Amino acid sequence: MAPEALLGYAIAHEIGHLILGPEHTAYGLMRQRWTSDEENRIRGGSLRFDGKQAAALRSGLAERVASASGATHVASNSTAPVNEASHDGVGAP
Repeated sequence: MAPEALLGYAIAHEIGHLILGPEHTAYGLMRQRWTSDEENRIRGGSLRFDGKQAAALRSGLAERVASASGATHVASNSTAPVNEASHDGVGAP
């Protein structure tokens, strides 16, 4: 596995904690300890936040941007891919 890919996913996981809180999930990007399944998804570029996490990330980021800029509303339109058919939703690096 490319070290830079692993680092990118680890950073995405930690950014997830900044927005989503300290909880971990039973699978996927926010799993506490990645298994061979997550490692294979990293190699394939398909380890992702699930749909609920993706929505919470968008909302949390929009709130932070609005707060930092003094705006009262920030649109959270995203072009990030969402795969509703799997356990995963929004891409990591």
